[in-house]
Amino acid sequence: MALVDEASDRDSLTRGFLFADLRGYTEYVERHGGEAAAQLLDRYRELVREQVARFRGAEIKTEGDSFYVVFPSVSGAVRAGLAIIEVATADSTTVPGHPIRVGIGVHAGETVETTEGYVGSAVNIAARLCSQARAGELLVSDTVRVLTATVVRAQFVSRGRQHLKGIAEPMQVFAVIGSADAGTTPVARRPVAHLRPVLAAVAAVAALALVAAFALGNRGQVPGSSSAAASSASAQASAPTPKAVLGPHRQRTPADRARALRHRNALSARIRRGDESLQRHLSVRSAARQRGGHGLVGPVRGHGPDGPRARSHRRVARPAGYALQR
Repeated sequence: MALVDEASDRDSLTRGFLFADLRGYTEYVERHGGEAAAQLLDRYRELVREQVARFRGAEIKTEGDSFYVVFPSVSGAVRAGLAIIEVATADSTTVPGHPIRVGIGVHAGETVETTEGYVGSAVNIAARLCSQARAGELLVSDTVRVLTATVVRAQFVSRGRQHLKGIAEPMQVFAVIGSADAGTTPVARRPVAHLRPVLAAVAAVAALALVAAFALGNRGQVPGSSSAAASSASAQASAPTPKAVLGPHRQRTPADRARALRHRNALSARIRRGDESLQRHLSVRSAARQRGGHGLVGPVRGHGPDGPRARSHRRVARPAGYALQR
């Protein structure tokens, strides 16, 4: 119980842990010798320590080509890893044939701080991720991705679930692609106040353009012409269309219906009296209808919308039953 109480009193915070290691360093020593390997190691350590200090990291342990660094924030560890890879790539171009091929792993979690360093599974997982990273690659856990996805402007590419040495369950691993400077400092937003004079000038120019267009449009018009044109358009709109006035299928008003009823009554009365002229007229109409037309061949009186009118002797093409409908 004493050990548990003592451990619980120690500081336990979520930190970012970074491990970096050179790829192919042993082969490089065998190929180029100890002197060239020492120079490569000096270049590598110098650039790593510069980026660790830049992002407020603390170097816990360095052995050979391996770095063990802790950061007070998870995003700081990710940015430091991106910066180390970026600077190592740039440095490799200046020394052809002697590239700095570094792989980095980052994990985050709560650990217990001791006199010899930090103790916890977060440290072990970060070291295992580093061992899986290829040259020029930064691997992080899903925990790191969740904590920094909205802070670090980088792309997290899934590498699938991988079995890490000493870890019982497979872990989701992501490769981080991006720049260390992306998202390190917020982009300053320009105040809106400086746009107000510009907007006012644009509004004034637009108002002057509208006034000028209105003045040019009214130049040369006769006073009252606009009102006359409006009256003419209104009259044309209210005037009935030719289809509504002419033809057998026009719109019939109550007066038309009353007139047609009176006409039919008059015809019925003449038929009952045996009017010979009407019988002759109906016979002619019947014969013309059988021939496929409506041939009125004599001066026959008809009824139209304006009362009785005389028809000419010429043949007039009318639909069958036109006179009776009217």
